[in-house]
Amino acid sequence: MRKRVLAAAAALMLAVCMTGCGNGENASLTVLEKTQPASETESETEVPEPGSVPASASGEDGSEAPAVTTAPTTTAAPPVTTTKAPDPVAIDMEPVYASAAWFSAVHTTISNQELKETIKKLDEIISRYGSSLSFAYQNMNTGVTVTYNTNKQYQTCSTVKAPYAKSLMEYGVDLDEQIKITEIYKGAAPEEGHINYGDVGKMFTVRQLIKNAVELSDNTAHMTLIKRFGYSIYNNYESRIGAHSYLYSGYYFGMCTAYDMLVNYTDIYKYSISDDRGKELKQMLIDSTFDYQISDALAGKYPVAHKYGSDMLTNSYHDCAICYADSPFVLCIFSEQKPETEAANTMFRDLALIFDKLNTLIVS
Repeated sequence: MRKRVLAAAAALMLAVCMTGCGNGENASLTVLEKTQPASETESETEVPEPGSVPASASGEDGSEAPAVTTAPTTTAAPPVTTTKAPDPVAIDMEPVYASAAWFSAVHTTISNQELKETIKKLDEIISRYGSSLSFAYQNMNTGVTVTYNTNKQYQTCSTVKAPYAKSLMEYGVDLDEQIKITEIYKGAAPEEGHINYGDVGKMFTVRQLIKNAVELSDNTAHMTLIKRFGYSIYNNYESRIGAHSYLYSGYYFGMCTAYDMLVNYTDIYKYSISDDRGKELKQMLIDSTFDYQISDALAGKYPVAHKYGSDMLTNSYHDCAICYADSPFVLCIFSEQKPETEAANTMFRDLALIFDKLNTLIVS
């Protein structure tokens, strides 16, 4: 009984202390809603560490209460910020139509000032190279076209190899057909992978010959295909698409303008997105081993499927590229300059960067 009196007195003193230990006028009164009776024999109570939650507790009836869990603390993700693309503005006609290059109808641009600066760079290159240079550009979504000196004809050189291969693939030739090598193209160099004199009498599939012609620019492979399939499949194809790089007996290349080859490569682009054989041809062009011109400037940004061409006797040096940018475009550059020199390669790279910029600036 004495123990119960002492416990009641202690509880009374604790309540008085709590009412007097508040924080001034804002002190709060803690009310104990229910106090368990003290037991006859006092026992020590284990006090949990501050902030800890017991795994379980006993209920009033002696049953085990469910463990108390703390909701996981989540850290709010930082707000996502996006940069809004500038709204297109109407084309300032002067920088476009005062250029030495010809522009098709254009309507809107991201920036008239940037457009003006880019066209100035384009005109500087045109001024430097004059009539020895031709180019043709076209965006595959908008149809916007830019050309210069496109009435001039050049030897196609090896740029014709991809369109010739495309004409055969679309025509439906058997790509697994075996063809014997009977002749080596005049002046064929013993380049790695090329068909050479040690291959005379050997059999190659049509697919292997196309791959050699497109990826390695192998003249013997190209010539062997023409000897087997002739010119009519290709020439009929050229007439159908509205290009004019015809081939004829005894000549495995031909003559054309930069715009003629643009028409061919835009057709290859359409073929590459609509046909399995077209996808195969696209990959061959991406894997082309000569990468010193357009692809050297742009391939780090997006896939570039291209075919170069050169001829030392006529000082012909060309490159035609399908650029798989967010808004794809085709660019064909033909020139009369000493082929495969760093100075000549620089001109192609400079033009490629200019047209890549124009491609982002001109919206419609």
